[in-house]
Amino acid sequence: MKSVVKKEIRPHSFAAWMAFMRPKTFWIAAAPVCVGTAFAGALAGTWNLWIFLFTLLGAVSIQAMSNMVNDYAYNLKKAENGTRVGLPRATTKGWISMSAAKKMVGFSIVICSLFGILLIVIGGLPIACIAVLSLICGFCYMGGPKPIAYTPFGEFLVLVFYGLFAVSGTYWLQTHSFN
Repeated sequence: MKSVVKKEIRPHSFAAWMAFMRPKTFWIAAAPVCVGTAFAGALAGTWNLWIFLFTLLGAVSIQAMSNMVNDYAYNLKKAENGTRVGLPRATTKGWISMSAAKKMVGFSIVICSLFGILLIVIGGLPIACIAVLSLICGFCYMGGPKPIAYTPFGEFLVLVFYGLFAVSGTYWLQTHSFN
């Protein structure tokens, strides 16, 4: 029988920040961007590598921001009860301090906004609407006084943002049309 050696995570180390951002979930944001880009190539015969990369980075940055807000909000609300299954929460484990977490969430909102502005320049008003709503909902999914995740609308918004908005928004950025 193999013995499993658990790696000790030092506070504020690279591993701690990775646990806080949860890169294992980034595929959730990347998949619809890949689908929208594939549709643009298949249906319109066009796609732009730079637009794909900017869209991908924008989507992944919102996913990372949402993950960090989730981690921070759970600890702030003292919602962690020790029965968690899945990825550990970095703030609850003490790997990331709450003040550093709050600063990183603010920094990530700035990064998301910068990608949003770039994509708005490329895609115009439809992308402005998607970008603003994505940033707000990405934060409010677990943050704020009434997190969306605790309402009946949580899963519906996940479907809308990761399905409809992400795929059609990516298609729009590539083609400036809807099909």
